[in-house]
Amino acid sequence: MGVAKGKVVTVLNMDIIELWSQGVSAADTAQQLNCSLETVRAVRNNDEFKKIFYERQNAQIVELIPLAVKRLTDMLKDDTVQASVQIAAIKEVFDRAHLTELLNTDNKDIKITVTYE
Repeated sequence: MGVAKGKVVTVLNMDIIELWSQGVSAADTAQQLNCSLETVRAVRNNDEFKKIFYERQNAQIVELIPLAVKRLTDMLKDDTVQASVQIAAIKEVFDRAHLTELLNTDNKDIKITVTYE
């Protein structure tokens, strides 16, 4: 049961995408959904479904950004949190957002403003 280009999105396909977005392996997905590993791989390799997966991932990330910013801000304002922990948290944010790479480029058009209350 492969996934043909332009095929209607089925419940099974959406379940595969849902488990994929949760980090469940292809083999475990096949077992949980009682389908073949080939079906899971076909869905995961189909451009249409990759697009759905990445749109879902981006939506989840966008929803979490305000919470993450608030938590980081609260931690940075908390005098009981060690400076080394605060610096490590800031470095982690910069690294994961690839800001460190941007700051180390020769591109002088990049401007990053950080405000702290």
